[in-house]
Amino acid sequence: MNAFIYLLLGTVDIFLVITLIFKVFRWPLRQYARETLIIAFLCSAESYLARIVFEVPEVDLILQNLIILVMMKALLKVNFYYGLTLSVIGSFLYSEIAYLTYNLFGLLNIPLDLSTPTSAGIYFMQISVQLAAVLASFLLGKFNLGFSFVAVPPHDGKRRFTPKEKINLIISSLAVVCIFVTVHVAINYGTFGINAIMVLELCALLILMYIARKQDAI
Repeated sequence: MNAFIYLLLGTVDIFLVITLIFKVFRWPLRQYARETLIIAFLCSAESYLARIVFEVPEVDLILQNLIILVMMKALLKVNFYYGLTLSVIGSFLYSEIAYLTYNLFGLLNIPLDLSTPTSAGIYFMQISVQLAAVLASFLLGKFNLGFSFVAVPPHDGKRRFTPKEKINLIISSLAVVCIFVTVHVAINYGTFGINAIMVLELCALLILMYIARKQDAI
């Protein structure tokens, strides 16, 4: 039963990460709902194997982003450059929503048992973050926020990068490293480490969003 709940909530998590990507870049979600669910389930299955079966949670987020990147290329025909940027922005945005939700519970003095990946507290937190992500996605769509410079897939797989795109690619690659560091710090350095790394992650997200805004204005 715990495995089913874990896989179900994990699938919803990744589905919402991809939903945020679609909303931020104004893509039609319904058109790719089947592919999105496939990607979400694969990421959830990977997470269960990494965290529960093999007990190596530090590789989970990296592998999830790799699956999103590869499957967006395979199923949605998104080219590598945009796929990397989009997956990082989606993951970081969802992480910040989760971070804010967690701190909101702390401010409200709501006790949660987060001791194990399958505890009731973890599931309650996941569902709360998911509801917050649904709200964020709704607001992005309702007020037509986001960017439109990335065309709806399929994309041309062969293209030359402009100098600005090369810089963005480097930032996105460093952001992927930041994901790995985030998990390592969270596991080994507790709350202080999480707070510090989430600030860095927010900075990386804002830089990527700023670059996206500049590209949207071209």
